[in-house]
Amino acid sequence: MFPFEEQKISDTVKIRTFKSSSLNEELVWHRDAEDRSVRVLKGQGWYFQRDNELPTPMLPGEVYTIKKCTWHRVMRKRDCSELVVEVTKLL
Repeated sequence: MFPFEEQKISDTVKIRTFKSSSLNEELVWHRDAEDRSVRVLKGQGWYFQRDNELPTPMLPGEVYTIKKCTWHRVMRKRDCSELVVEVTKLL
C-alpha cells in the first residue's frame, strides 16, 4: 500500500495526493525504475530529500528531476497541509 492516492492522467502523467495525516514511517526511501519529473501543485510543510543531501522544502511550482535508480524520499512536518504533485515519466 502506498502513502498516497493516485489519479492517472495519461500513460506518462499521474497526480499523487499525500494526506497531511501521512506518517513519516510510511514515507520511505525508494528508487524508481525510470527518470521522472515531479512538479509540486500544492502543499506546505513537505520536504524532498535525495541520498546524501539535506532535505529541501517542496514549494508549489517547484520541479524536481529524479534520475532512475536514485534514492530519494518525501518527508513532512507535523503541521503540514495536503501535498499534491504531478509525476511525469521522462522518455
